[in-house]
Amino acid sequence: MLTISSGATLQIYNSTVDLEKLFVLTGNGTATTLNIGAGTGNNIIGQMTLNGACIFNAATGSALTLSGTLTGSGSLIKTGAGTNIIASGVTANYSGGTTVSNGVLVVNGSLSGAVTVASGAFLGGNGTAGGAVTIQNGSLLPGDLTTATPGTMNLGSLTMNEGAAAFHLSSSPDSGNDQVAVSGGLTLSGTSTLQILPQAFMNVGDVYTLFTYGGSTLASTATNNLQVTAPAGFAFSIVDPATTPGSIKIHVDQAIGNEIWTGQSTAIWNTSDINWNRNANNVAFNNGDYVSFDDSSTVTNITLSGTLQVGSVTMNNYSSA
Repeated sequence: MLTISSGATLQIYNSTVDLEKLFVLTGNGTATTLNIGAGTGNNIIGQMTLNGACIFNAATGSALTLSGTLTGSGSLIKTGAGTNIIASGVTANYSGGTTVSNGVLVVNGSLSGAVTVASGAFLGGNGTAGGAVTIQNGSLLPGDLTTATPGTMNLGSLTMNEGAAAFHLSSSPDSGNDQVAVSGGLTLSGTSTLQILPQAFMNVGDVYTLFTYGGSTLASTATNNLQVTAPAGFAFSIVDPATTPGSIKIHVDQAIGNEIWTGQSTAIWNTSDINWNRNANNVAFNNGDYVSFDDSSTVTNITLSGTLQVGSVTMNNYSSA
């Protein structure tokens, strides 16, 4: 057993060996209790007991993975620009709550108690933070951040006060998307930002669910508490939450699309002629669109005009030259 007394600091630098001792940490809320100075492979697999206010600092570019159970009557205060990870399958049920004041706390396992995310800090992962979560000018990052795989972050309740949340969305509303699932109530205060990060083409008219929640249905005026940002070529609007009880959804208003060549107007590929079909609609090419060529068009000698920026090109034509 390794005991860290109040005022003392356990220093870990670029460890390549899993630390499997039993740790008892007592913090005073002032001195750093556990400091990760460097490296991303630091991993504690031993059980950890927290007493008092324990400060976990992770330096810029460093990471600590907590792979053992966390218990105790204490609290955890995450500082430093680096990352702390509660690993998948790990239970963190210390009773004093968690404050993320800087950097990133990734919850891929299960975290009990209240969580507060301060300005400039991030709460991410695809696990469960089962208590009351307050985003106080901080940000949510649902999904598996270690593998950059979209996923669902599960929360007990959620209050967003001038916060933000980033969502990686696929070309289908049905799979491959980030989401936040709140079992309790969702409260919005101030203006929070929903950052949409498309992973491929999208279809105008599709609707994506970003949040699900329990409790009372949000009023139509809740849209005043949310704003949506997106990269060039995409635009989204928030569906009236009063019409979608238990969820917050966005509508795809504009998107980089996936088009099939028709050549119905001319044999020129540019950004003005209506020579493409997208979702049964005849459209012009937009820079960034994904395009396909198949045997459905008889216009096979195509002239490119102007500067064209293509997301991808798929050739499915067999009989046409």
